[in-house]
Amino acid sequence: MKYCIKCGELLKKEDQFCDHCGAKQPHIEESSHSTGLNDLSGLKGRQGLEVDSNNKRRSMKPYPISIVGLIAIIVIAFVGLQSFNVYKRNNLTQQEIADIGGTVVDEHMSGCDVSYSKEANQLTINASEGSALYDKLIDILDDQDSPSELKTVKNSLEKISAELSPKMPTSLKDVNIVLLNPLNSNLHLYVASEGEITYDYIKENDD
Repeated sequence: MKYCIKCGELLKKEDQFCDHCGAKQPHIEESSHSTGLNDLSGLKGRQGLEVDSNNKRRSMKPYPISIVGLIAIIVIAFVGLQSFNVYKRNNLTQQEIADIGGTVVDEHMSGCDVSYSKEANQLTINASEGSALYDKLIDILDDQDSPSELKTVKNSLEKISAELSPKMPTSLKDVNIVLLNPLNSNLHLYVASEGEITYDYIKENDD
C-alpha cells in the first residue's frame, strides 16, 4: 500500500503524483526485505556450491587409501604365498622328493626308474632294460669315445640338475644325481653334483 506524503491519501503503487493534492511522490525502491531474500538466496547458492565441493573432496579422499590398501593386500598375499611354498618345500618327505625327481627326469630321460635317499641327498637314475636310454648307455659303454652320445646324456643331466635344485628343500638343494651303469647297478656312469657333471665310469675289475 502507498499513501501520499503530503495529504495521506491512499494511492496506487505506480502513482507518481497524488490525485487529491497533486504532490509528487518519491520513487520507492524494492524493499530491503526482498533484497535480503535475494542475498539470502545467493548465500544459500554459494553455500550449496561449497558443500558440493567439500563433499566431492571428501568423496575423493578414500580412493587413494583404497588403492594403497589393495596394493598392501596383494603384497601381503604374495609374501604369504611365497613363505607357504618355502615351508611346504622344506617339509617334503623322501617319497615326495622322489616323485618330483621322477617327473623332472622323465621330461629329459624317459624309460628309467628313479629313487631318492634323503640321508645321502642322492637321486638315483636307473635305465630300464629295453628302453631307448638303456640302449644309448650300452652304446656309450661299448664305445666310450662316442662324443655325441656322451654329450647328449651330459646335457640331459645338466637340465635335470638345474630344474630339480629349486624344487628341493633349501637344505638339500645341492642334491647329487647319479646315473647308474646299466650293466651293473652297483656302479656309476655319471654323477651330477652342484651343477658339475662327471663321467664316473668304473669297470668291475678296477681297484
